[in-house]
This record gives sequence, structure tokens and C-alpha cells, in this order.
Amino acid sequence: MKVVLVKFEDPTTFGNWATPERMEESAPNVCYGCGLLLAKNKKTVKIGLLHAADGETVSDWIVIPRGCIVSMETIKEVKLDG
Repeated sequence: MKVVLVKFEDPTTFGNWATPERMEESAPNVCYGCGLLLAKNKKTVKIGLLHAADGETVSDWIVIPRGCIVSMETIKEVKLDG
């Protein structure tokens, strides 16, 4: 299994009233995610922080749309003992 570092753009949102100028000033946030590469396809990349020994259960995972990904690099390949 690969451990990857993903740089991606995440939407910016506001929970209150804002002027049009404030909206024009906002931009997507650049974020980083590092974890186990669980799956990838043409639409998404899935990474997770925790992976159970049963080989199926994961926790603290994120699904990132491919269009939001700026870059992705493999940090290391690991063998999980299950």
C-alpha cells in the first residue's frame, strides 16, 4: 500500500453575510493530506489515516475530487500485516 502526500484545493465558505467584494477576494484554500492511498479512479482519490488489521475497515478518510488535486506524490510503499 502507498503512503501519499496530496496537495489539493478546498472550497472557501463563509457562514455569515458578506459583501460582493469580500466574495471576490476569497479563493479556494490550498490543503495537504497525507495518508494511506485506499483507492483512486478517474474521478476521485481516497486516502485514510487509520487502517484496521482486518484489511477492510478504515477511519479518518477523505475522498478528494481529481479536479481539485494540484499534485500527489508517493512518500513510501508499505506492507500492512493483516
